[in-house]
Amino acid sequence: MYYNQSSQRSNYGFLTDFSKSLNDFFGDSSGRTVSHRTAQGFRHLFKAGEIDNEDAEHIVHASMIAAGACLKSKDEGIQTTGALLAFGLILCYQAGK
Repeated sequence: MYYNQSSQRSNYGFLTDFSKSLNDFFGDSSGRTVSHRTAQGFRHLFKAGEIDNEDAEHIVHASMIAAGACLKSKDEGIQTTGALLAFGLILCYQAGK
C-alpha cells in the first residue's frame, strides 16, 4: 500500500462521509475518501513525497473542479482537455491503492 494516514485531516461533513462511502463502494475499505486516495496516487505517480497529504488533496480538488468545468464547456477542445484531466485523476485514484 502506498498511503499514509495523516493525523490532521479536513472534514467537510456530509461530503467527507459521502466520499468515504463512495470509496468503499469502489472496493476500498481503508476508510479514506476518494480525494485522499487520489491524492496518495498523485504523490506516488509524480514521486512528490515532499508534498504533504493535505496539499496533495488541494491539488486533486482543484483538478476535479477544473475537469468538471472543462467537461461542461461548449468548446470541443476544452471538453477534450477536461476528459484528459478526468482520465489522469482516474489513473491517480488507481495508483492510490
